[in-house]
Amino acid sequence: MQESTVVIASDKPLFIVAVQVVLAPEPTLNVVGEANGGSSACEMVESLAPDLLVLDFDMPGLPGSEIVRRVVRRASDTRVVAISNLWEAPNVSYALRSGSHAYLLKTDPIDIILSGVRSAATRTRFISPRLGGVSIERYLAIRSEPQPDRRYGRLTLREREILHLVAAGQTSDQIARRLSISPQTVEVHRKNIRRKIGVRNVAEFVHFMMGLHPSLRGQ
Repeated sequence: MQESTVVIASDKPLFIVAVQVVLAPEPTLNVVGEANGGSSACEMVESLAPDLLVLDFDMPGLPGSEIVRRVVRRASDTRVVAISNLWEAPNVSYALRSGSHAYLLKTDPIDIILSGVRSAATRTRFISPRLGGVSIERYLAIRSEPQPDRRYGRLTLREREILHLVAAGQTSDQIARRLSISPQTVEVHRKNIRRKIGVRNVAEFVHFMMGLHPSLRGQ
């Protein structure tokens, strides 16, 4: 098998270490980058153009489905392996329809995780056997999602990330620490977000967030 370059993305260091341990025995899988968040994952993939992105699909901030869509759009040769705690059909559907080549569960054994990554490396779709034997085609056929608010499209990648972190209840100081930026920078982004989506108070902000596509809500 030809060597495949890999970027691992998660805000949890233990996730990154665990994936590295899983991939270590496979000489054809070469980890070339580690991203600690959604926007940094997108930027690293666009910069390095790896063959594979092993993605923690449950990170706070940018929803996993949005990360996948951006990667597929900006680095079409990169295949995404989504690893999640979520086994419900809509979540699996969002991941696969967004462009993920594989959907695995964090509770899957090591050999299954490695099989999923290997399959994605050969451009073969793969889903966790623990998903009840439902076919990939059935997940791809689920089309129950409403359209997202068009105002969301006005936001930059960083603004979207901060929007979801705010919606998750994080303060500017907490967001600044998570994203390694200053609280003042976070406040500037928050001001721009309010201006772009046209909200004036907390009630309008909450209403906007509740109206987003389910896969774009804060996780």
